[in-house]
Order: sequence, then C-alpha cells, then structure tokens
Amino acid sequence: MPMRSNQKKIMRLLLCVLLNVLIWPSSLVGQDPADDVEPSDPFAEPVPSAVDPSQYGPAIQTVLEADRRTPEELLQGVLLLIDLGEPKLAEPFFQRLIQAELDTPTKASLARRFGTHRMMRLARAKDLGKEAASFVDACMAALAAELRDPKRLEKLVDELGDPAIEVRRAAIADLAESGPDAAAFLVAALVQPNSSARSSGLVAALVELRPASIGPLTAALSVESAEAKRAVIQALGQVAPGHATTYLLAPALADPNEDVRQAATQVLLQTIPQIPSPEDAESILTRSVMAYLDGQLPATPDAENLVEIWTWDAASDKPVPQRLPATDARILAAGELADDLVTLQPDHAGNQMLHLLCQLSAAKISTGLDAPLPETFKKLGEETSTTLLESVLSMALERDFLPAAIAAVEWMGDRGDAQVLYSSAPERAPLVDALQHADRRLRYAALKTVMKLNPSEPFSGASYVPEALEFFLLGEQQRVAVGMPDRQRAQTIAGWLASDGFLTIPAGTGREVVRTAVSSSDFEFILVDASIHEPGIREVLYQLRSIPHIRRVPIGVLAGPETFQRADQIAAGDPWTIRFARPQDQTATQAISQQLLTLSDRTRVPTEVRAAQASEALTWLNRLLEQSQPFYDFNRLEAAIRSALASPALAEQAAGALGYFGSRSSQQALVDLASQPYAPISLRQAAAGAFRHSVSHHGIQLAQEEILRQYDRYNASETADLETQKVLGHILDTIEQKNAS
Repeated sequence: MPMRSNQKKIMRLLLCVLLNVLIWPSSLVGQDPADDVEPSDPFAEPVPSAVDPSQYGPAIQTVLEADRRTPEELLQGVLLLIDLGEPKLAEPFFQRLIQAELDTPTKASLARRFGTHRMMRLARAKDLGKEAASFVDACMAALAAELRDPKRLEKLVDELGDPAIEVRRAAIADLAESGPDAAAFLVAALVQPNSSARSSGLVAALVELRPASIGPLTAALSVESAEAKRAVIQALGQVAPGHATTYLLAPALADPNEDVRQAATQVLLQTIPQIPSPEDAESILTRSVMAYLDGQLPATPDAENLVEIWTWDAASDKPVPQRLPATDARILAAGELADDLVTLQPDHAGNQMLHLLCQLSAAKISTGLDAPLPETFKKLGEETSTTLLESVLSMALERDFLPAAIAAVEWMGDRGDAQVLYSSAPERAPLVDALQHADRRLRYAALKTVMKLNPSEPFSGASYVPEALEFFLLGEQQRVAVGMPDRQRAQTIAGWLASDGFLTIPAGTGREVVRTAVSSSDFEFILVDASIHEPGIREVLYQLRSIPHIRRVPIGVLAGPETFQRADQIAAGDPWTIRFARPQDQTATQAISQQLLTLSDRTRVPTEVRAAQASEALTWLNRLLEQSQPFYDFNRLEAAIRSALASPALAEQAAGALGYFGSRSSQQALVDLASQPYAPISLRQAAAGAFRHSVSHHGIQLAQEEILRQYDRYNASETADLETQKVLGHILDTIEQKNAS
C-alpha cells in the first residue's frame, strides 16, 4: 500500500511539471527569464562588479553590492564612490550611464536631483576621464534648457492666476528654479495689457525671485505704456523699494502721466521722508551718474570679469540681459540715469553732455566699435552743437570711454565742420588729441575724420597727422616684445612667435624692454621673464604701466617653479597681467599668446583690418602729397613708405608716394624695385613712373655708381621680355633727359 501511494505522488508531481512546461514553455525550456525584457533596455541587467566587494570596507561594499539599474541609482553610486575616495571603482556604473545615451529629459532630471555642487564633483573626477566633464556639461545644459523653456514658463505664469493657493505656491517655487530667466518672463508678463487679473501672483513671484528680479524690473521702467510703467513701479515698491529710489525720482517729478507720478511718489515715501525738489533730485542723479562714470559697478563681475546688466528691448517688449566688460556696464548704468537727468532739466548743458556721452557709448556698444552709428543718430548728430560734441569728446578722452570717443570723432567727420580742428583755448582741440591716442581704432577714426575735413589752414597739432600716417603704415604686422636675461632663449621664443605672424623684438634687460615699449604704441602683448634685471621685474612692470599706450597692453610674466609664488604676487593686482610657466616649445608659446590676446579681444584689431588701414593711410598720404600742404612735414615717413614696398598689397601705392620724395634713398628704392625681374610688371612700371616724377621735381639724387649699375641692368636685359626692357629703358631715358637739360 505505501509503495502505491508513493507512486501516485510521483505521478501527480510529474503531471504538474508537464502541465507547467505546456503552459509556460518559454520560462522553462531554453530561455532565460530576462529574455522577456526589451533587448534595447540598457538598464535591464545589474552592472557586473569588476572587483570583489568584500575586499573593501562596509560603506564601499554596500555601494558596490547594491542592485543599481536606473540612471538615478547608477549616478548615485558613482557620486557615493567619489565621496568615499574611490572614483576608480565607479567606472562600471559611469560607463553604463555613458553607453545608455540618455535622452535630454533624463539628463535634466539627473542634474536637478543631484544639484550643481555634486555634479561638479563628478566633472572634476580625473579617474573617470574627460567623459565625466562632458557628461556633466550635457546634464547641466539639459537642465538649463528645461528651466528656460518658454512653454514651461508660460504654463507656470498662467498658474499664478489659479484660485487654489497650493497651485500658486507650487508655481512660484518652480519659477524660482529658473532664476533670472523666470524673472524676465514675469516682468514681460506684468507689462502686458490686461495683466491685472494675475498681477498679484506675478508680483508675489517677483518678490520670491529677488534679487534676480531687481534688474529686469528696473529695466522695465523704460516701457512706453503708462499703465505698464505704473505696474512696474508698484512691483518695485514690493520687491526692492530701497534700490528703486534713484530710478523713481524722474517718474515722481516729471512723468507726464499722473498715475505714474503718484505710484512713484508712494514708493519713494516708503524709504525717504519727503519727495526732493527738482533741483535736489537733479543733484542726486548727477552724483549717481558720475559715480558710475568714476568706477562704481552696477553689479559684481563674474568669473570672466564681465558684469551683467539689464536693458529694455522695446521691439520685443521685455527686459534682456547683457554680459559686458566693466567699463561698458558702467556706461550703460550711467545712461539710464542720464536719461532721467535730461527729463528733469533738458536745457542744462552738463546734463546734455552726460546724456550724449552715454547715448553714443550705448550705440557703439550695441553696434560694435567697427560699425557705423545707427541711422537713427543721423538727425541727432545734425542737431547737436559743435561745443557740446567737443565737450563729450573731451570727457570721453579724459576718462578713457573709447566707444563714446570713437562715435564722437566719427560724428565730427560726418558733419564736415573743420572748425573742430581749431581751438580757441590754449590747449589743442580734442579731435587733434585723439590723433595721438594709444587705442588704434580711436586714432584711426580721428585720422579718417581729419582726412574728411581736409583742412586748408594750419592747426595746432598738425604734426600729429604725419605721425599717425606713419603709425598705420608700419602697423600692418602685429608686434610683440620679449624680455629675458638669457638672450638666446629670448631669440628662441621670438622665433616661435614669428612663425605665428608676430614681429617680435627681443630684449635682454629690463631697461631694453621699457625702451622698446616706448618706441612703438602698437604692441599686441609683452612677455617679461620674472628673473629680468636692470631693473627687476616689479620695477619693469611699474614703468611699463606708466607708459600711457602700454597701460592696457597684456603682459605675460614668465617664471620657473622657483619664482612662481613671487610672480603670482606681482601679477595679482593687475587684470592685464598673467603669470605663465616659461614655455619649452612652440605649442606652449602659442597657448600663452592666445590667452594674452583674449585679454584684449575688445580692443585688438584683426590683421586684415590693419592691412586695410595701412592701405587707406597710403591713399590719404598720396592725396596729401599731391596737395602739397605746407603745414604737414612728411619727410619722417620715407622709411615707412620704403618698408611698405615689401608688401604686395601696398607696394604700388607706396611707390607712388615715394615719387614725391627727392632723397637718394627714395630714388634708389624706386629703381631697385623697377629692376626686379620677378616683381609684377605693373608694379615695376609704377616704380619707374614714380622715379620720373621724383627726378622731375628734385633732380637726380643717385650716385654715379648707382647710375652705372642701371646701365649694366639694361645691358643685361638683352634676353629679357620686351616689357622688362621697356621699364629699364624708361629709367635710363629719365636719367639722360634730366642730364641733358
């Protein structure tokens, strides 16, 4: 009996097994359970461990043994191992994340979940290679794009009008994540018509977002609509009434709309006991404008030494941010208040000067230093008095406001009034002073204006015109000075720089470096070794910065490990000076030059622009030589013109200019050029023609042996082409005809 019972149990068990096989064949016959998962899912399997977790302490063992499959779990494991000092063990987790090719929403989610600080820890994990930084950049960029998404922001702004307080609070919290982008979006919504239904929610969100909302709100004071301006003023009263005080003086005292005046008055009375008189308000605004012009910054510079400033874009009806160099940011901030000054006292000459200075600066900053002023300024230029324009230029030169100075000089040329060259005061006219300015763009603009005005009478500082022409003739190549006590090393670095197109001047002592810097106002940058002597590095840098045209030229202090600390201390106080390790090859030298050039990106003039300036200078010079103005002395330019003969783009013009000179060296240069067998025939013909012009006005200045050499050249051209023979014969005809006369 027991045996039969056992047999029955075995049979029932076999039957159950058979049924399982028939019902779920795929789970038992030749297939892994994981095969039901989509094969494309990179997170289906746990990450295999490359090490034995038991070899490590409990904390690391726990991280390694955890079943991590989702992107969040994997990244958490990576960050935990980095925190525990074992980033190398995180490699399998990190590689799974990289191989998965995460989509943008997932990357954004990871960045939000773990935050900037922890993501930056991953970016700096050298054991995970360059992929770590790239992965972090992609995640942060995805989050930034999500936070700036207009559709997301619009949805959140709409929720600010929801009757449920929980919805409004959640919307404000989500908007706060987007920072300045959300603030700008909220301000743009606030100034729209019929925004009153959700205005309380908008203002509540702007309060929550401060200080990020202060800049966009302040910029919105320039909105055209009186209703919108009143809403902005009221919002400022809740967001930052103390900050708004200076900006609300003009609206409170002079705005044409009564509702705007009342709103501004109410906000002002939150922070001051009484509204100032128009005269007192003008004094307050003037002091604020001058504070910005004297160096006060509207905001703290960022890591790149740029300042963020908000302005109102009337075309799109919204505030927009700009990251600008400190000087530009100061000018734009001053301009906002200068607008209020002329609103309060439009006929005051000082207010007009400050306002125009800021207007011209803002226009140049907007269009670019090399672009002409917008057409909208043409009428304003015609209406501006010469006295006011000269005052603006004087102040711009005095305070080194290059955009305004360039714009004022260009305006003078467009107006065509040559009286700007003649000053009734003992000092020179400001336009003439600009001819000597260290900034290449401003100096060129001044020279161009003088050429447009084409004065027929002498003026104080007329000698600056030939000096400026010489500067631009010689300025086609980029100059660099290298000062090192090891002259051979200085020559080596000069050679590396020369291969990149720089005209490099080596120097062996500190005195030579300073002398070289004084000799030319057109240096791209200067390299000085920390071990320089006669005098030492600190004194050399002091003397270099005392030279007006070197004040903003980038300087690289080259140092070895033994002088790094000292060199860092010396360079620390000067934003235009950087310490570098002494370069050991051309690649390192190129890296140094590129970093120094980035310091002067704004003021540096590209090579092609320099070439165009040199060509234009030669055109002007030929015109002036033909006019033969007695108050210009061009003799100093001969060497520069001879140098220009070596430039294919300038040679023909230079040859024409040399034809007006009557020196032995100028005539010799012309006949040598005309006799060059490999020079273009048109250039040789131009040189021969210029030689004839010189001889006709100044006689033959060639020495006897030089004349005989020309006969030898002609005789040797028996087998040359016909055009060559004609050019050489033309030179001999010129000589013989003059001798015959």
